[in-house]
Amino acid sequence: MTAGSSPVTRLVAGPARDLVLAIGLGTVAVLALGVMGSSSAVRVFAVVAVLAVTCGCATLARTHPQAAALLAAPVLLASQLLTGTAQGACEGLLVVPVALLAFRLATRATPGRAFAGIALLATAWQAGGLLRDGADGVNPLIFFATVGPSAVGSIIASRSRARTELAEQAVELIRARDEYVEESVRFERTRIARELHDVVAHGVTAMVVQANAGQKLAGKSPEKARQAFEHIAGSARQSAADIRRLVLLIGADLPPVGRSITGLVEEARAEGLVVTCGSVDAVDLLDRPEADAAYAVVQEAMTNAMKHAPGSPIEVTVDARSGQVEVSVTNARGRDDGQRETGLGGRHGLVGMRERIEACGGTLVTHSTTEGGWSVWAGLPRRSG
Repeated sequence: MTAGSSPVTRLVAGPARDLVLAIGLGTVAVLALGVMGSSSAVRVFAVVAVLAVTCGCATLARTHPQAAALLAAPVLLASQLLTGTAQGACEGLLVVPVALLAFRLATRATPGRAFAGIALLATAWQAGGLLRDGADGVNPLIFFATVGPSAVGSIIASRSRARTELAEQAVELIRARDEYVEESVRFERTRIARELHDVVAHGVTAMVVQANAGQKLAGKSPEKARQAFEHIAGSARQSAADIRRLVLLIGADLPPVGRSITGLVEEARAEGLVVTCGSVDAVDLLDRPEADAAYAVVQEAMTNAMKHAPGSPIEVTVDARSGQVEVSVTNARGRDDGQRETGLGGRHGLVGMRERIEACGGTLVTHSTTEGGWSVWAGLPRRSG
C-alpha cells in the first residue's frame, strides 16, 4: 500500500507528523515526570529516549515494516527494565507510537508478516514486564496498543486491496469492451461490404453484359437493342431496390428465398442467358441464415458466370441429400469473343461465399470443369426436426 491511498493512512503517514508526535510525547513525558518529582534525570532521559526510538520505528515502518518491528521489540523489552519509577508514565505514553507502528505493520506488510511483527511487539513488551517484577497477569494495555490498531489496519488494507482489484478489473473490462466493439465494427463492415458486393456486382455485371450486346445490336437489330436497354433499366431498378433493402441493415422481412432464387433465374433468362433450373423446393428445408447463404451462392455464381464466361449456359440445382441441402451452379465454357468482363470485381465474392457457408456450418467447393467451365457446390445443414 502506498502513502496517501486512504484518508486514515494519509493522516498518519508523513514523517513530519511523526517528528511532531515524538516531540509532543517527549514534552508531555518531561512535564509529567517533572510535576511528579519522583524520577531522576536519568529516568526522564530514558523515557524520552524510548519514546523517540519508538516513534522512529513507526516512521521506518512506512517503508520497512518488518525491520521496524525487529528494532522496536528490544526497545519495548528494555523500556520495562530501564524506566524504573517512571515506567507507568512511559508505558502510558508508549501506547501512541506502538499503536501507530502496529497500524502501519497491518497496512504495509503482507498479512502473515504483519501478524508475526505484531506478535513480536506484544511478546517483547509483555516479557519486559515479567522480567521486571515477575507479574503473572497479562497487561491489557499491550493488546489495546497492538491488536486493536492492527485490526483496523487490516480492514483498511483489505478494502484498499479490494479497491485496487476492482479498479484493475474495471480497466480490463473497459479494454475488453473496446476490443469487442472494434471487432463488432469490423465484422459488421465486412458483412455490409459482402452484401453490397453481392447486390451491386450482380446488377452491374448484368447491365454491362446487356450494354455490350446492345452496342453490337444497335446497327443490326434496333428492336433487340431496345430490349437489351430495357433489361439494363430493369437491372438498375432491381439493384436500387436491393440497395434500399440493404440500407435497412438486412433486418427487414424479405421474401422467401425459394422464390428469390426462382426470380433470380427468371431475371437471367429475361436478359437472354441460357439458365437451366431444377426444383428449388429443398430450400424450404433450410433455416433463414442457411437459406440466405444458398441464395447468395446462386447469385454470386451466376454473376461470375456472366463476368468470366458471358453467353455460356448455366445450370442451377438445389437438392436435399443425406441430411443436407446441396446447391450447385455450373456454367459451360464462355465464348472467346472479347466480351469477358475481367475488370469487374475481384475475389471478394468467392471469399464472401465461403465465409457465408462456413458460418452456417456448411461446405463450399469451387473448381473448373473438364469442359473448361466452372462449378460451385455448397452443402448446407438442413433444419433440425
